[in-house]
Amino acid sequence: MSRFFYSAFAILFLASCARPAPEPLVEKSETSGVDYLKKIREYDRGQRSREPIVIPVTEPLQAGEMVTMLHAVDRHMNFLRRELSQGKRGATVRGRKLFFSKQFTALKTLRDDLKNEVARNCAGKESSCAVTATIEKKMNELFKPIASRSRHKVLMTGYFAPEYQARKQRTSLYRYPLYPMPSLQKGKLKRLTRYEIDYRGALEDKVLPLAGMKNEMERFLVHVLGSARLVFGDGTKAVVGYAGDNGKPYVSLGRLMIRDKTYTSNQVTNPVLVDYFEKHPERFKKYAKKLPRYIFFRFKKEPMGSTGVPVTAMHSIAVDPKVIPYGAMAYLDAKLPVVVSGKVRRWEKKKLLVFGQDTGSGIRGNHIDLFVGFGDRAGDIAGRLKDDAYLTYLLQRR
Repeated sequence: MSRFFYSAFAILFLASCARPAPEPLVEKSETSGVDYLKKIREYDRGQRSREPIVIPVTEPLQAGEMVTMLHAVDRHMNFLRRELSQGKRGATVRGRKLFFSKQFTALKTLRDDLKNEVARNCAGKESSCAVTATIEKKMNELFKPIASRSRHKVLMTGYFAPEYQARKQRTSLYRYPLYPMPSLQKGKLKRLTRYEIDYRGALEDKVLPLAGMKNEMERFLVHVLGSARLVFGDGTKAVVGYAGDNGKPYVSLGRLMIRDKTYTSNQVTNPVLVDYFEKHPERFKKYAKKLPRYIFFRFKKEPMGSTGVPVTAMHSIAVDPKVIPYGAMAYLDAKLPVVVSGKVRRWEKKKLLVFGQDTGSGIRGNHIDLFVGFGDRAGDIAGRLKDDAYLTYLLQRR
């Protein structure tokens, strides 16, 4: 479990428990004069900062999406390289054998082709540059869809990594702690519930918190999502990610509120629940007794998926490994909202190249969770994703 992930339905209802990436669905680029060739060279030298290299783009420009895809492909290749080094040859996807060595070779060719495509078409140009060859053309040269049952209908939700104000030490204002994994015997740890830790101070004299947060609901969302970026008072930032849990089962807050007839299933969204507990903070304590699972954290350079590689916005999905194995790659056909000032302006059809790189306690069966990115903008999108989508699984051509 490594998800931090905030999805209206997935997070607080079905739940998913993840990392830096560009803001998706940019309405308008404010950047001009970008040195794209320099960015490609930086990529080749591995001089990547915590934020992925992003070329701001407007529709129908695809160059920026290609550069972002380089990160997703490169990270997936790192996963494949590790699996192969451990003697793992492949996985089975919808009854067909996926060979990691062949997938690695094909992805390396794809990555090199995309890099050259962006450098050739966008070097020295502003954000209005056009890319001649499409992703689909290159993908068709290297990969093929699984012949039978090629389109897999799934429930798609979304998750993201929030960004919250915090302090390196607890204060009277920032009094809600994020704890590291305590050095307790497994049996003793499992006896501790959320209520005992947060309201009875079961760990206060045993564990030094990583940070203090200002808002109890924000802390709970970090627990549900499994990761967040914290902004401290001195302006520094740090990513916290999943380090472990108390071994208790996951219980959905959304379902509890539906059972209590506070909301119907159609009304349960993350913004609705956040708003409810902001207006009625004293009522969260009652639910805390029914939410026993507790998450512990550690500092990380960036959010990591369950596969041990960083997740990339709009390219990483959390899956149930029993249904969709780690290492699977596919085209995702879905509708994504364009959100402006907290309101959905329109929904756009998107075809995204995605990789199974994460999982979560609420991801079961034909349910996937799309990583959307960092911050409020990503949260606005992730919190509205709860719809059918289709995966077309890809195998490398011989």
